[in-house]
Amino acid sequence: MAVDIEKVKITMIRNNLPLLNQMMKDLQDYKGSLGPGPYWLANQENTITWLSHNELSTFRQYDPTSKALGNFSGSSYWPNLDQRTQRSREISASFLYRLVRKLQLRPVLNAYNSLVREQILPARLVSLYAQSLSQLIELKDTDSNFAKIEFYTEDQPSDLLVIQGKQLTPISAEKFLLFLRLKEILKLQELSTFVEIGPGAGQLNEIIAKVYPGCKQFLIDIPPQLYVTELFLASMFGEAVMPYESSRTCFDFRSTTQTIYPIAPWIAEQAELPKIDLFMSQIFEEMPHDTVADYLKLARKWESRYVFVTTILSKHGEKAFSPAQYKAALPEYELLYQEKSMPDSLPTPNGTTNPSYDLLFKRK
Repeated sequence: MAVDIEKVKITMIRNNLPLLNQMMKDLQDYKGSLGPGPYWLANQENTITWLSHNELSTFRQYDPTSKALGNFSGSSYWPNLDQRTQRSREISASFLYRLVRKLQLRPVLNAYNSLVREQILPARLVSLYAQSLSQLIELKDTDSNFAKIEFYTEDQPSDLLVIQGKQLTPISAEKFLLFLRLKEILKLQELSTFVEIGPGAGQLNEIIAKVYPGCKQFLIDIPPQLYVTELFLASMFGEAVMPYESSRTCFDFRSTTQTIYPIAPWIAEQAELPKIDLFMSQIFEEMPHDTVADYLKLARKWESRYVFVTTILSKHGEKAFSPAQYKAALPEYELLYQEKSMPDSLPTPNGTTNPSYDLLFKRK
């Protein structure tokens, strides 16, 4: 019997450094093809350092100096706007500002006014951004799934938005729009089994767990990212999440009772899973081609009904796995859908971009 996700009590995210150390030791011992490529190896040390010296409950706070947080969908897009608004009020109410206005010291007054505008402008831009997201969600959410979800915000991310009366982060809003795109492309009414390679902190998985509470989700990533995924989702769904201590010795997940399974690649290589409704990844462009090919072999092994990937032409100067390579690696599948999605970068002076593509394959 599956754990009832809707009855799980929400708690704060707690650090568990012995767990992180165990994960990293297991990764060090692993010699297979699904380990970190050069891109992640270059970021791994900074991420571990941050996790070792900070409370995990703060991983969605704004930090302009640490790239480590962004490696697992952490940090915030902007600092707390209430603080900026308060700062603008403090400047306007200060004795010096009022004195400068009274004396009409124009150069100094202009500098003060500019500082006040700098505090206010981001709030206006965020308001417009929230309105745009709200309109998109209202337009595309034909089954009113948004109304079913209360997003996790107990850790008080810096960049909280309010959309249709609900608090959520921009990443959660973007993941909800991705969920709606998947739902539209696949014509999903139900989702029983789901695999994601590289789930980040698990924001998409939070949505799936709340819209399809019985869905078994298998979330495959390397630590330290896997560490954050597990503890973030466990803070919401408690015993519905299989802990790493259990998954690291479990190779047959077909009759287990949890609904969320953060799994390391060295377990996934040998794992027996139920037939998968949807296998997806949006991070294959960050991996060596051999690693992508081996993950696609797992999609075939688990008889995944659909395979959805987002890919770009190149990443950090290296050619990514191409649509033609995906077709060759999935011989039992037909390509149902190929569309450009959001560009990975702004146009260069000569007008070129690095577009990304959504590819959907269906098992024949």
